[in-house]
Amino acid sequence: MVEEYNPPCKGVSKKIASLHKTISCEPLKENAFSEAAKFSRALVGVVEVAGEINTGDEFEVIIYKPPR
Repeated sequence: MVEEYNPPCKGVSKKIASLHKTISCEPLKENAFSEAAKFSRALVGVVEVAGEINTGDEFEVIIYKPPR
């Protein structure tokens, strides 16, 4: 079950940037990774029952429409 939209995490971006440098050994900007992920979002989900998903298994996709 997908629970919610997962926006970029600035805290994680800062941490990753602090561990790496550019090719010219300059420090990365704190938002380098969240900027790179700007149009690549993930979904947060939950596995309700452990098991395998096989070809032919049925599933339902319900697209969330936020209230306006």
